[in-house]
Amino acid sequence: MVETLKTFQIIGQEQTRQTMDTLIGSGRFGHAHILSGHSGVGKDALAFYIAAALNCKNADNKPCGNCIACRQFLNLEHPALHLVFALPRRSASQTDPFSGIKDQEMNQINVELAKKVEWPYYHLQIQAANDIRISGIRKLRKDIYLASDPGATRIVLILRAHKLNIEAANALLKILEEPPKG
Repeated sequence: MVETLKTFQIIGQEQTRQTMDTLIGSGRFGHAHILSGHSGVGKDALAFYIAAALNCKNADNKPCGNCIACRQFLNLEHPALHLVFALPRRSASQTDPFSGIKDQEMNQINVELAKKVEWPYYHLQIQAANDIRISGIRKLRKDIYLASDPGATRIVLILRAHKLNIEAANALLKILEEPPKG
C-alpha cells in the first residue's frame, strides 16, 4: 500500500461509476447487482462507493465523505452494511458463522478488515477460509430481515462470492428472490 485513496476515489472505473450514479439518481437501482472482473480492478471499492451513495445524506446521490453515514461506510461500521466473506471452518453451527473461531483467528480477521478499511482494493487473506457456509447466509437472512435504521438502505456485500458453497448459494438465492424492503 504505497498510497492512500481520497474519500471514495475509484481507480479506472469511471464509466461504471457514472452508470451506477445515474441508476441511483433516477431511483431505478435494482435490489441486486453483480460486480465481476479480474482481481484488483476495484469491485470492492466500487461496491463501497455504491453503498455510501445509497445512504449518503448529501442531495446529489454521491457520497460526500463527511456525513455520518459516509464516515461509517468508510470504516465498514454502518449498521445497514452486512459483509459476507469466507471464514475458517471451526464448528458445525448452523446459525453462527463465528462459532468456534479462536481469539487468534478473530484477531487475524479484524486485522484483515482493518487493512480493507485502509485500502478498499486489499484482498482479505484469512488463513483456512476456504468457503462461505450456510451459517453465514442464515445469519445474514436473520440480520437483514430485522429492522435497522428506517432511513437507511441495507447493503449486503459478498466478497469473493464464488466461494459460496452449494448450500449457502441456495440459501442466498431465496433471499434474492424475496428480498426485504429497503
